[in-house]
Amino acid sequence: MKRIFISIASYRDPECQWTVKDLFEKAKYPERIFVGICWQFIAEEDAAFFEVDTRPEQVRRVDFDARESKGACWAKVQAMSLWQGEEYILNIDSHMRFAQDWDEQMLDTLAMCPSEKALLSTYPAIYVPPNTLTPSTPQLVVKEFNEKSKVLHLRSYNRQLTKPKRNAFVAGGFIFAKAELFQQIPWDENIYFYGEEITFALRAWTHGWDCYTPHLCSIFHYYGRGDEAKHASDNKKWHEIDKQSKRRVLHIMGTEIVDDVEIEPCYQLGKIRDLAAYQRFSGVDFKALSITDAASNGIVNLAYNTVPIV
Repeated sequence: MKRIFISIASYRDPECQWTVKDLFEKAKYPERIFVGICWQFIAEEDAAFFEVDTRPEQVRRVDFDARESKGACWAKVQAMSLWQGEEYILNIDSHMRFAQDWDEQMLDTLAMCPSEKALLSTYPAIYVPPNTLTPSTPQLVVKEFNEKSKVLHLRSYNRQLTKPKRNAFVAGGFIFAKAELFQQIPWDENIYFYGEEITFALRAWTHGWDCYTPHLCSIFHYYGRGDEAKHASDNKKWHEIDKQSKRRVLHIMGTEIVDDVEIEPCYQLGKIRDLAAYQRFSGVDFKALSITDAASNGIVNLAYNTVPIV
């Protein structure tokens, strides 16, 4: 039986309850779906966010006062701790909607990928609450290196695909793979937010995992959350946490080797493929802060994919 564990880090998000409701209602096999939520909330203010309780026997949760939260990746680590051996894991944000039979679609799409260590990831299509869905198939491409922080930022553009397409990047709010991915590449709780995507992609690739853009639209994301509560608006020390996090990101990418940054073994790059090969594969140079035209258009150089695709 192919069970799916869905990992959700929710920060004071009123949409999370509806995300859980929708994912069960749209699944072809809801009995095979299990959800783990890291709930970060302020009890006296956020009671309305828990009014809908869908399939509670299949939903696990760990609660934190939002004022104790340490950032996005820290919360993802807490959510992922609720995994209980399900064969597949879907990592998503807390404000999502789903296509009908999304679970079967994702499993079928993953099975189409020629790599044995494949993952699906992209910035999802758009929805507007409560349920206005705009189907599309976005692909992740490079946007720019931030001029101040030097951290790589991504964007997406829509394209028509007939099968999953190789890519070099992942989206933090949508990653689907066999559970082994997240056992080998755990979220780095020391990364606050910016840089989580490129460091995860780099670590996964150097461990032999291949990223694919799905050709079907199975999932939707709410991008219009400008006024919603966020960790950075509640935590006055977020700048300090973010500063240390970005130094760590630059160290992992090889942009700047920082002497006082120590990367624990579980968060280090793998040994199957190296950083130099990834840069040629992706078209991104972390040291020179340069991006090729091919990278800006979502084209990878398979000549530097040193693990055969079979």
